[in-house]
Amino acid sequence: VSLYDFDKVEYDVIRYPNDNYYDNLNNKNVKEGALDNDPGWSEAGVRKFKSIYGLSEDDDVKKLVYSSIDIRKKWYDFKYDCLLDFVRKASTAMRNINPDIKISAAVLNGFDAIVTSYDQDYPKWLELGYIDEVEPMCYTNDYNGFKDDYNKYKDLTPTRPEECISLKEALQAH
Repeated sequence: VSLYDFDKVEYDVIRYPNDNYYDNLNNKNVKEGALDNDPGWSEAGVRKFKSIYGLSEDDDVKKLVYSSIDIRKKWYDFKYDCLLDFVRKASTAMRNINPDIKISAAVLNGFDAIVTSYDQDYPKWLELGYIDEVEPMCYTNDYNGFKDDYNKYKDLTPTRPEECISLKEALQAH
């Protein structure tokens, strides 16, 4: 943003890959390996988590996440908070350089599961002013699901009806 005169920046792939933490938040016994598909297991992420929650250097966070519902919920919330904090910091930094820049996010389809499956809480990002627009990635063969999601996205961006014009045309053509 400081090197080029951008009018708009879009967050793409601004989410965690689908994991099954949410489905396992309250399960006492989680199958070994079920939670391994998680990019949060980086050394820096684990170190930050330990610092925030007062765990010792010797604590095995992955084992604790598997064995403790409390730690699993904290890990889930930690990842959500990290993504929210990144969007806040990045948007603030860009707007400090260019107050007029528009910021959008390419968001996954499946409106109701996005927050729980990917930590992609774009309704909150819109509400807090971190992003100005959503660009829904409605890749589906399910007409009724597409129509339902279209109406939800449209309601999220009432001041920007052009966001949904092509979606509306696609629905009318069906």
